[in-house]
Amino acid sequence: MDPLTQLWVWKGLRFLIGWGVTIGAGWFGLWYGRRLQAAGTTLADLSRRESISWKRLAGLSVLLGGTYLAARDWAGLETFLKPISRFRVQFAMITLRSLLVFLGTTQWVIGREDRRLRRTLVLVAISCLVMTGVELLTLWPMVSTLGNPELDRHSGVVLQSTGYSCAPCSLATVARLYGRVIPERDSALAMEAGMNGTSCDEMAGGARVLGFPEARPVTTTLEALAAADLPVLISIEFGGVRNLHAVALVGLSSTTVFLADPLVGLCAMPHDRFRARWDGEAVLLGRPTFAATAPVTLSGFSPAAFKALSLGLEPARPPARK
Repeated sequence: MDPLTQLWVWKGLRFLIGWGVTIGAGWFGLWYGRRLQAAGTTLADLSRRESISWKRLAGLSVLLGGTYLAARDWAGLETFLKPISRFRVQFAMITLRSLLVFLGTTQWVIGREDRRLRRTLVLVAISCLVMTGVELLTLWPMVSTLGNPELDRHSGVVLQSTGYSCAPCSLATVARLYGRVIPERDSALAMEAGMNGTSCDEMAGGARVLGFPEARPVTTTLEALAAADLPVLISIEFGGVRNLHAVALVGLSSTTVFLADPLVGLCAMPHDRFRARWDGEAVLLGRPTFAATAPVTLSGFSPAAFKALSLGLEPARPPARK
């Protein structure tokens, strides 16, 4: 089985598991509704019970979400939540959808003749469809939608072929610093990213697969990156949205930050402007297991040398016909 087929199987299995949980919640709601019905509980009684009210449910969701986000940011995800950190969007959709289905089926058993409840159940069904759409967006393999990648001939930076493949291309550009060619497709496949983009955890996972075994997501500072003196992947502000766009930080001097941006090529940016666009999210790559063609450091980065190296890795073009 080829890697892409394996990815499809894995994503499909995750989708089936998610719907299995939701269907289980529906069956549990039917069972619970029958118990309440046998006890003589009406729909009006149910709406007055604080233990399962919508207000209580909303408060519980906020509490669970806040706890998850706090734990996610603590110690660089070195917590019990780390195994599911790459699936957090799907996890959220499954949880919310299952809660809606549980409440909907419970109330349907008790008050199926109530017209207002029927309208509510229609809204629940629409909400479940929307959540399923978001879930499919996160699961659909990015690699299956990629176009033809290009190389910026002015800088040697790998340019993204879609609006959401910035992370795979940023890693591909870093690999070129070490003299290795990693196609956008291979990078996206290793990251197992969906069409909603790539999280820092997915970036780190893909980097480990492709020869950077020390790759890990962190929240750090520019001073710490300067001390490490190695290229990293970072998430920066784009279009007014924080941490939306992935780029590679490939060079750093006392005044300037060099970013390999897969949208535009190589960018030189003053420190203050860079700090305004970066909140500290990064993927430390460490040193690769494959041999580099030349020493690679942030402080020793040369745009001209990188351009020559990157273009030299491209296959020779056939001569133009006269």
